[in-house]
Amino acid sequence: MGFKELSDDKFMVSYTDKLDYDLIREHDLDLTKILLEHPDKETQSLSITSVGISAAITSYARIYISRLKLDIIKLGGNIYYSDTDSIVTDKELPNHLIHPTDIGLLKLEHKVKKGIFISGKLYGLINDDNKIVIKSKGINSKSLKFNDFEELLMNKNIHHAIKTISKIS
Repeated sequence: MGFKELSDDKFMVSYTDKLDYDLIREHDLDLTKILLEHPDKETQSLSITSVGISAAITSYARIYISRLKLDIIKLGGNIYYSDTDSIVTDKELPNHLIHPTDIGLLKLEHKVKKGIFISGKLYGLINDDNKIVIKSKGINSKSLKFNDFEELLMNKNIHHAIKTISKIS
């Protein structure tokens, strides 16, 4: 990975998707054997992953969302939920921040009538078209209903939720 300074605050980062063979040798691993014995997508993607670039993009997104939150609060809005790439607020955002496909801008996915946000990546909402949207990391979202979030909000247990499973053979 290398970089070139474009201006005082802008850099161009270049990345070559090659494995760190010194690191592989340091762990006394046989890469060919690993790739042959583990044909899964996660193992095969070892050669096209840049932790540095991923961390930089995630950090920039967090800074961007944090600034947006402060702007919303300054305008008197409430923030009900946010993540690295999303925010739920009662304040309408300016049009120059929203576009359905432009990278770096926000996409208006829902106008929320009612939402229950339990924790990160665990929420249910009803949009203005009365469509129920359920997000549940680690739990099969099809096993949950909107009223389950009301139960969770009241500290009640949900016994019918189905945990997502990664197949290990």
